Amino acid sequence: MDGEFPALRRADCMSSGCGSTPPPSGKDFSVSRGDLMSTASSSYWVEGFLGEGAYGKVARCLKTATNERVAVKIIKNHPVLIRTAIKEIAILRQLQVLDPDRCGIVRWMGAFVHCPHICLEFELLAKSLLDVTEQAERHTLPLMQIKIILEQVELDFNLNNIQHDV
Repeated sequence: MDGEFPALRRADCMSSGCGSTPPPSGKDFSVSRGDLMSTASSSYWVEGFLGEGAYGKVARCLKTATNERVAVKIIKNHPVLIRTAIKEIAILRQLQVLDPDRCGIVRWMGAFVHCPHICLEFELLAKSLLDVTEQAERHTLPLMQIKIILEQVELDFNLNNIQHDV
């Protein structure tokens, strides 16, 4: 795993020819709307951002090789977050044996490096759980929807044993 995503340093991005420069010193994020993130097999045009969290941002991208829209989780350039992303990739690989539709999990389509960021490509969902909740009457969900969500959370907890093997 570490061989696939070696420690990303400023020098790695400068010498890799990835077409991106590392963020300025002290900055954790260097991707903006309108950027083109390129890999050997495809390019991703950043149309905008869907959300932001402690680990990075999720971008809505157009995957130029297939002309489909995808969600790309772009991990901030921080050593702890990069190590965590590598562990997340290992877990996602193990989860690929499951049917995302039957198990109610988002479809992971792979990972790539856009210097200096590790990026995780997922199917683009129409709405997030937050969107669904905010659109619901009185910002609450019906009991049947809550039951379905809790069943998915239970599945996640049962799959949590996979994480301990990583």
